[in-house]
Amino acid sequence: MQPTLSSLSLPAIVTDIDGVLLRQKNPIPGSSEAIRFLKTPLQDIDSEKYAGITDCLPFVCLTNAGMGTESQKSKALNSIMNLEGSHEIQENQVIMAYTPLRPVMESYKDKTVMLVGMAVGNYTLEGVAQSCGLTKFITDEELCTIYPRLVPYRPKSTSEIVQETKKKVADRLGLASTEELEEPVQMHAIFIMTDPIRWEERVQIICDYLTGPDGCIAQKMPKVGPDTHIPIYCTNDDIVFAGKFRLPRIGFGCFSESLKRIYQLIYKKELQLNMYGKPCKNTYDYTINKINTLTHAKISNFYMIGDNPKSDIRGGNTAGWTTILVKTGVFQQTEVNLNDSEDPATHVVENFNEAIRLICELEGIKYDVLTKLSL
Repeated sequence: MQPTLSSLSLPAIVTDIDGVLLRQKNPIPGSSEAIRFLKTPLQDIDSEKYAGITDCLPFVCLTNAGMGTESQKSKALNSIMNLEGSHEIQENQVIMAYTPLRPVMESYKDKTVMLVGMAVGNYTLEGVAQSCGLTKFITDEELCTIYPRLVPYRPKSTSEIVQETKKKVADRLGLASTEELEEPVQMHAIFIMTDPIRWEERVQIICDYLTGPDGCIAQKMPKVGPDTHIPIYCTNDDIVFAGKFRLPRIGFGCFSESLKRIYQLIYKKELQLNMYGKPCKNTYDYTINKINTLTHAKISNFYMIGDNPKSDIRGGNTAGWTTILVKTGVFQQTEVNLNDSEDPATHVVENFNEAIRLICELEGIKYDVLTKLSL
């Protein structure tokens, strides 16, 4: 009798991207082959155990990156890793740092909010906002352009650019004319999507909008900050990440730490940030729900594969998952430190390919196909 998917217990595999699958825009050796294995129908992995099962192992990419949409990220991954056809990573298999925030953003679709973050090429805040259902938003760059007096140290934009920006924002907000933008508009929430380019400017305008409880910039500087302020949502707390240089680079978390410290210095209050992304519990809860929508199989174990102990591994450990730390990114193993001392993983392996082999061994799954793909 052939098995049914609902009768099977399968491992759910969750992996970080940067430092695990890729190093900047270069695939880490063996990662493409391992993805092809994960995208292979179970009946082709073990024709006896999984006869007739055309589904693959439950698998998602969980990244703290925030630039671009899930669709753009999956397409970029497939291009870089040379994944084609049935081996392609699908849009619903990518969870960006802001993805768990989508339901929250939906609740603000008719309210004016500020979006903070960098834009690179086709990866724009506007594109992400529209994909999340936001219609009334202003980006941090638009604010700095329209109200240059808020950020006095930047070169002033031309009058043509200022007027074009005002017109675009007025149309988006449904205002009768650009004259209604004479003073900074009220914000109902701030979404920090990625770390911005000009930190000092963004810290300034965010702090301005926290001078009162209602998202309006105060007429007079308060000596002490208000008891409450509009919600601020932040999507990444990584202090460092793996880049092209041999040493880790400072990450998004350094921006949020700077923002909190400056706010405390100015307003004598602790800034309340609603954190999302790894290692936050809300992001791992969202991932569990996402996995359950992708398969009808029972989940035997959740596995988190990552390179950053304080992000990937800490979050996975807190969620009660089996964690696998790879040596291809932030974590640097030494003869003394075989595992991270503060956030130790369940297992430490060389790379993503070895992590998938380990999971197969732990779960009793054949990986002959992976071996053939890796030759």
